[in-house]
Parts: sequence; structure tokens; C-alpha cells
Amino acid sequence: LLRAMVMEEAHGNFRFRYEYVYYFFLAKFIANNMTEDATKERVSKMCERLYQDEFTNTIMFVTHLSKDPFIIKSILSTADAVYRSHEALDFSKDITQVNELLDTVPELALEK
Repeated sequence: LLRAMVMEEAHGNFRFRYEYVYYFFLAKFIANNMTEDATKERVSKMCERLYQDEFTNTIMFVTHLSKDPFIIKSILSTADAVYRSHEALDFSKDITQVNELLDTVPELALEK
């Protein structure tokens, strides 16, 4: 891994050269162990903290590597808890101002 430049060594410590490689291998381990209760508990906790980059990047790879519905259910459960008090966007009414801007974009572009 050192010769392939996937990992690097500094002061006796080893680390992945690129963060995404670390997230991929962590996600691969999680995906391969989704039947374990401890893994499911960890995935739930990670989904509750998707505002942290490490968890977001790892869960993104996990959703790609595993088709276990538990992962999507955990993400949706967290999203539901966060956005429960907010009303859903109504695309036919709530974005009329944006749609009006779209009508003027060609004119604005031509002026410049």
C-alpha cells in the first residue's frame, strides 16, 4: 500500500493518503457486517450525526455498497426527526418567485 501510494508513513504512523479511501474501506467493513446488531447500532448513530463529514462520507459509501434497507430507513428516520416541524415544499405555489426569475434570465443574459 505504501508503494502504491495508497497509504503514507510519517513518524511511525500510517494513514491513508486520500480520505475517501479510508471512508471506502470503513464503509466496506460496515456493509459486510450489516447483519450484526452492533453494526446496525453504529449505523443508526452515524445517521443521527450526518452533519459530521466522516459520518456523511462513510454512509454515502455504505449506501452504495449495501442494499440493506436498514440504512435508508435510518437516514429517513433522522430526516423525519429533523424536519418534522417543517411543512413540505409545494412546488406549484412555493417557488413562484423563482419561476418568475427564470422568465427574465434570457433577457438579463442578453443585456450583458
